[in-house]
Amino acid sequence: MSAPVADILREAGFVPVVPVLSRKGGTPETLMPQRVPVVPVVPVVPVAKYSVESGTQELPSSETEARAVATVVTVATLSPNSAEKSQESPDSPGVHPASAPVVPMNTAEMRTHLLKLAKAEYLYAELVQVLPESELRATSEQLAVCDPADRDDILRGYLHALADTATRKAGKAPASDTARMLCAHCGPVWIHPGIAAVLPVVNGWPRALGCPWCHIKPRAGLAIPRPTVTCEECRHFQPDKINPAAGCGRCQLDMPMKHGGYPQIERYCKAFNPTGATP
Repeated sequence: MSAPVADILREAGFVPVVPVLSRKGGTPETLMPQRVPVVPVVPVVPVAKYSVESGTQELPSSETEARAVATVVTVATLSPNSAEKSQESPDSPGVHPASAPVVPMNTAEMRTHLLKLAKAEYLYAELVQVLPESELRATSEQLAVCDPADRDDILRGYLHALADTATRKAGKAPASDTARMLCAHCGPVWIHPGIAAVLPVVNGWPRALGCPWCHIKPRAGLAIPRPTVTCEECRHFQPDKINPAAGCGRCQLDMPMKHGGYPQIERYCKAFNPTGATP
């Protein structure tokens, strides 16, 4: 049987030296825990349950109903005040509870408020007095979901729209409609300058597929007020062969031509279509 390795080394003059742990660093019992990495503790918060009977939130009674809100990776990114914020009550300044539902005005209140605004805007009270109950009810319901700071401005715009409708039914253009426009259905009409400014311009005329007059027709016997035009600017005009510049021509659509078909006479014509490129 072979001798132990330690004896053979000792006979050869090699004496093994066992390292001795310095007492300054501590004992093995105290140094061992320092060499093992410690896993950070993951914060948990209890999952609240809503009680239908009391209308409040209840905390779980056991730890098994708790839910982790962070992982080991996200522990370092948690704010020091996150735990305090998670315990804020709904009544605390940092939490905004849901606003209470807005109750629409009834029809009597809506009519009274509209009459007040109409008087301040120098509009006829009849515009509000003839409104049916269903119109007032629908207006009140739609207004309830709007910002309270904007409600009066919305109602003022609504009143002015009613006034413009009444003016058009009377066969007149609203005072604010000072720009001309060519409607695909109504022909040349007056429109608000703000609308005309954003329309495409073709052959010198702002063009649109529709206008307010498409939906609001004047009462019987009244015509749509129009800007004046001349036949020499219209593609439907057929000039005189002998004197094309000033002679009496004719309309290819057989539109009525008061004072004759002279090309430079200003007239009102629904079928006017300016010469140039076809839109």
